[in-house]
Amino acid sequence: MLEARGIATVMLGNMPRRMELIRPPRALRVRAQNGQMIGLVHEREAQLFVLRQALGLLDVAPGDGEWVLKTCPERP
Repeated sequence: MLEARGIATVMLGNMPRRMELIRPPRALRVRAQNGQMIGLVHEREAQLFVLRQALGLLDVAPGDGEWVLKTCPERP
């Protein structure tokens, strides 16, 4: 619904099979525990790294019914 209104979205997740069922336009797979998608508390640099990876997906414009799934590289 947001995408149809011109607002780009990115999903963060750690369960690729579930992400495939949802098929958001853009998705970033992270290797993190539930509740820690962007990193642990007080790990600012690691959190910024994940957020930058996610925001980088906003440049991708998938076509109708297509989606982009990227795996986040290991955190610094």
